[in-house]
Amino acid sequence: MQRHLTPIHRAVIRPELFMEAERIPAMMLIFPSFMLSFSGFTHESWAAGIIGATVLVFGMRELRRLAKRDPMWFAVFLRRIIYRQSYYAAHSTPYRTAPPPALARRKF
Repeated sequence: MQRHLTPIHRAVIRPELFMEAERIPAMMLIFPSFMLSFSGFTHESWAAGIIGATVLVFGMRELRRLAKRDPMWFAVFLRRIIYRQSYYAAHSTPYRTAPPPALARRKF
C-alpha cells in the first residue's frame, strides 16, 4: 500500500507580515506616526515632523526585530491579556475548607 502525501504550501502556513513586521502592530505604529509627521510638516512644526519620522523608523526596526524572533508575538500577547482576567488557579477540590497542615522544616 502506497502512502499518499498531501502537499502543504508555504502560502498557507507563512505568517502574515506587513513590511516585515506583524500587521496589526505595524499599522498601529504607522498611522499615528504619519499623522504626527504630516501635521507637523504642514503646520511648519518641524520638531513634530522629525519626531514622527524618528518614531516610525525606530519603531519599525523594533517591530521587524520582534517579528524575526517570533512572527506571532502580538497574537500571543493579546491571548495572554485575555486569559489573565479569566484564569483561576488549580484547587484540589471546591469543598476543602481547612488549610493544609504546616510541614516541619528540616535543617540540613
